Amino acid sequence: HLFDPLFGGLDLQAPIAVKSLGPANLPDTFAPDNDVTFTFAGTPYTADEMTIRWTNGVFKPDASKAQLPAGVSLPDSGSFVVGEGGVMVLPHWAMPTFYRDGAPLEVSIEPTGSVDHYHEWVAACRGEGETSTPFSYGGVVTEAVLLGTTSGNFPEKTLRWNAKELKFDDEAATAMVHR
Repeated sequence: HLFDPLFGGLDLQAPIAVKSLGPANLPDTFAPDNDVTFTFAGTPYTADEMTIRWTNGVFKPDASKAQLPAGVSLPDSGSFVVGEGGVMVLPHWAMPTFYRDGAPLEVSIEPTGSVDHYHEWVAACRGEGETSTPFSYGGVVTEAVLLGTTSGNFPEKTLRWNAKELKFDDEAATAMVHR
């Protein structure tokens, strides 16, 4: 869910590279503390290649890059996006706020209404409309998350990803890709 605004808003596709800067994954799951950098090809909404940094646990983002006013903190869960005109802070369960150079920005947001994902799914199964996040969209977001998780098995190593061939530029990493 935290990736969703970035993928939807910027029309991102699968990452072209991923690198874990945190500790190695645990034997049967991911590490509870993560710091992963994803590199994406440019889209019509980005100037060029772009990076997204995912942190959790003991790793924290550099709050100074969020251009927050004095006394304002980043949310405990969420994200922030640095753009040409300022920064958008996206708390996980709240409306975004906008800042530039330590001052709030007034930005008009058109509400889209809430969607009951359960009802949306059932309606789509009955042939009554489509889901707001079909497999063609959700699959790409899931692919990115799984690539980040895989990178945790190769700390400090940049893994280049070929989405068409479902392969990394590293044999050991590619061996982890399976159904």
